[in-house]
Amino acid sequence: MLTFVCMKWARSNQGYILPGDVQYTAQHVNVLRNMLERHCHIPHRLVCVTDDGTDIDPRIEVIPLWDYYRSLGGCYNRLWLFSEDARTLFGDRLCSIDLDCVIVNDITPLVDRPEEFVMAGYSQVPNHAKIGKIVDQYYNGSLYLMSTGSRRQVWDRFDPDTSPQFVKSHPTLVGSDQAWIQLVLGTGEARWTKADGLYQYRDVTGPLDLEQHRIIFFSGRYDPSTHPKRWVRDHWH
Repeated sequence: MLTFVCMKWARSNQGYILPGDVQYTAQHVNVLRNMLERHCHIPHRLVCVTDDGTDIDPRIEVIPLWDYYRSLGGCYNRLWLFSEDARTLFGDRLCSIDLDCVIVNDITPLVDRPEEFVMAGYSQVPNHAKIGKIVDQYYNGSLYLMSTGSRRQVWDRFDPDTSPQFVKSHPTLVGSDQAWIQLVLGTGEARWTKADGLYQYRDVTGPLDLEQHRIIFFSGRYDPSTHPKRWVRDHWH
């Protein structure tokens, strides 16, 4: 049984401030459940870790949001998914997935893989203020699949007093948890790319091609629930 894990919490004005201003709701969680039912064809369940479970579909298991360094901002709080103890909540195999996605085609080939760890690729971060050039960010925290506890060093090595500052001072990496994951694991892990059908919204420049696209992430800058494009409305429901 694969456990999909999504997280929904009130935005924080402390620590690392996430880009964008989308406020994710129970509707985003419920639509994710619907999209997974249509497009994931292996046994699975969806768990939402949240500080507000109001109106979440009863088919979805709700777990109260933990506080492992929430004050650090960003997505550092979800690094606990890498701990050995996460197995007690999520079983032997989990897939962390962001709520800003639109699933348009079968994602079974993405999540029915044998590797201990696979993460979304993030090949280009153009013109970011911290970087000023295009670099290989390598990992994107929007999606990762792992055998629980198989990369526990990501959690075990995290120090709330020093790790965020180390991430912040890095000359090329951006983000919170995704940057820390790369710093700990390096660039040798398997990752999904466009060749697998995983896209960022900014990279979908033409009409949607169901032979090419499987899942599109909006990276917090656009809200699929209100997006005007027809293909978004056709698939996000």
